[in-house]
Amino acid sequence: TMHLSAALVAGAALSALSTNALPLDAPFGAQAQLAFAAPTPAAPLPTDALSQALRSQLEAHVASLPERRKVRLADGAQAIDVSEGEKALLVLAGQRFVDVTDELLTVSVADKRPFPSKLSHDTAALQPLFDSLSKSRMHTFLKAFTGFRTRYYRSSDGKQSQQFLLGQVRQVAQANKRLGVKVTEFEHPWGQNSIIARFDPPKGSAGRNSSEGVVIIGAHQDSTNLLPFLAAPGADDDASGTTSILSAFAALVEAGFTPSDAPVEFHWYSAEEGGLLGSQAVAQSYAQKGIKVRSMLQMDMTAYVKPGTEPTIGIIQDFVDPGFTEYLTRVVDEYAEIPAVKTRCGYACSDHASWSKVGAPSAFAIESKFEQSDKNIHSSRDTIDQEGYSLDHVKQFARVAIALAVELGGGDSVITTSPLPHHRPMPLFPASPPRGLVPLLNSACPWASSAEDLRGLWDCPWTSAVTTRTTTLGGFADDGERHQVAFFGPDAQSSANSYGYSPHSLSTYLSWLRPLLETKRPKQLVVSITGTPSETRSMLETLRAFAAQHEGVVVAVEHNVSCPNIVGHPPPAYYEEDLRTYLELLAEFASPQLKVGVKLPPYTYDEQFAAVVRALSSVGDPSAPSHRISFLTTTNTLGQGLVFAPQIVNGPANAGAQTRAGKENKGESSALPGGWGGVAGAAVHQTSLGNIARLSLLLRGTAPFLRAGASPAPSVAPPKDKRLAGITLIGVGGACDAAGVERFRLAGADAVACATALGREGLSVFEKMSGQRGRADLAKL
Repeated sequence: TMHLSAALVAGAALSALSTNALPLDAPFGAQAQLAFAAPTPAAPLPTDALSQALRSQLEAHVASLPERRKVRLADGAQAIDVSEGEKALLVLAGQRFVDVTDELLTVSVADKRPFPSKLSHDTAALQPLFDSLSKSRMHTFLKAFTGFRTRYYRSSDGKQSQQFLLGQVRQVAQANKRLGVKVTEFEHPWGQNSIIARFDPPKGSAGRNSSEGVVIIGAHQDSTNLLPFLAAPGADDDASGTTSILSAFAALVEAGFTPSDAPVEFHWYSAEEGGLLGSQAVAQSYAQKGIKVRSMLQMDMTAYVKPGTEPTIGIIQDFVDPGFTEYLTRVVDEYAEIPAVKTRCGYACSDHASWSKVGAPSAFAIESKFEQSDKNIHSSRDTIDQEGYSLDHVKQFARVAIALAVELGGGDSVITTSPLPHHRPMPLFPASPPRGLVPLLNSACPWASSAEDLRGLWDCPWTSAVTTRTTTLGGFADDGERHQVAFFGPDAQSSANSYGYSPHSLSTYLSWLRPLLETKRPKQLVVSITGTPSETRSMLETLRAFAAQHEGVVVAVEHNVSCPNIVGHPPPAYYEEDLRTYLELLAEFASPQLKVGVKLPPYTYDEQFAAVVRALSSVGDPSAPSHRISFLTTTNTLGQGLVFAPQIVNGPANAGAQTRAGKENKGESSALPGGWGGVAGAAVHQTSLGNIARLSLLLRGTAPFLRAGASPAPSVAPPKDKRLAGITLIGVGGACDAAGVERFRLAGADAVACATALGREGLSVFEKMSGQRGRADLAKL
């Protein structure tokens, strides 16, 4: 091994400096700036290039780190001997290097199977995850992360910045504890540790026991200036890559991502600027343990777009795996909104090189062609405020990271039953949403009563639509002493209530809904109404005008024809002529901007279902391509339920102020003040499934559970009115998790709503309902 003395390194470094590029004669201080300059070995030695203060600090730094290290300056070159402190002189000279002191000859048993020639999904399938990426959150994180004076791996600030990042990663993981994402520190002797977050396939799944290697997506967390003791905000190098993969990680956690095919890990490496030290330690540890690696993607510098150029994603072509790099290019072409360009970076360019050395397929994505990349790196000018720094660009790399995790890790959990089809302005209308998508929403219920309730449902990332509580023209007289709810049964999964309609009028709801629509979030709004025919006409006129005021917005109107709360008017859904009257009235107002439907009560015998079909068929033009009634919600609560006080199971605090605690009741008295109430939740689940399945058979002539192999098939005549097949069926009644959603889908529901579970668990229930689609056999469901 050659020995390189401090004097030789210093001489080489100083000869590489240009006084035109480096304002090094400025007094040392917080404002000192060192711009990146390529090495110019032919330049004369500028003895005055460094101020005396900087020279003294540099000498002190070199002297403080005497540990001998071996570094390699080029691929295949002989390693040279330097001290840890002398590495600073190489950085100052712009000389790339890899610290190979601890290099082992161990090569991993890499997963060497060819990469797929075709992608499994497309942009539309992953758009809900992309929509959750927030530039505001990126900016907040970047401002704090670049606020550390430096993230140099041997500094106290470097350790503190790593602890801050670790807290951010853990906070994201803990937001969805159900996933069991593991966040660990990979310890290093210099103090700043690398961070690893891991998604595992479900226990017992094929992916859990698969021989496929881990999918790794990485960035480096440390920063440096040309002199290690100067300020190094490192906004682009590499707080940007750190942010891209942190944002992707957060989007996957929020979406309930559980890889079906292979583990997925996100890595934030320490000490990349020290010669790829952190990533080398991690890679060699994996190799020694025999951990297979399917792929490793490094994202280093993802924010800068040179002014006057078009945004691109640079795909490095040298010192990478050709097969994985070609596959990555296909991923970028499909999922990014900007093109990929080929470029080269040279030796020791970033942490992907550590994985190449142990035999793992690696690739590297950078912000542009290398010659157009940020020249303010390794200086105090590398800030989020510099011209060309773009959070939109950071976001494009986050899209690629998400897509790679889903494509190679397996995306059943976020593709098969995506809870976020927000890229489709009308996810529920008409029927037959894209294969596998089951939109989620709340049904009209007490937990959609207030402006605060509606805002929470609207902002919830797991809902595709929001339904108001059923309202009337002037508001319904609410009596807290009489109108109550009680939860009962195992885990309080059933409820009985004596509620009336909402105490808030239609005009009040519309005043609350306007600000929501102004957010331009493409989420379906469903306004639930009821009243006499004349009151209903007045409300429909108001709603038609409301829809016209919001260009490009589709408003859905659900008429609740299933409740007896209007004095002197029994539920019209039980009387064919009355039901027809309301259907005709709704059809009169139906338009592309105002979709109309009805909420039905539980039916228990064939003639009731037949009456619904006859009423629908009698409305509108039979030769029209589609029916003017867009959707049916089924079912409402089952009336005349009696729950005794000892059966009450206390629900959570957010179940509503009108919940009546069991301790207020004595003996076998009724749980509700009036004695009887409408039963909902788990207690009506099978009835609700049966109602959906029967309507699916009558309107469409089939249901998914028949195609799943159920036998014998019910005897149902094929529908004569072809318009009926396009009516959306919204299933409600007892769904509180992904398995319940799957049962409704098998029965024939196009979307699934909940109420009791919302009252019991709050908005988090939608996250649970949107989890991996159940794949059990019908018999097990």
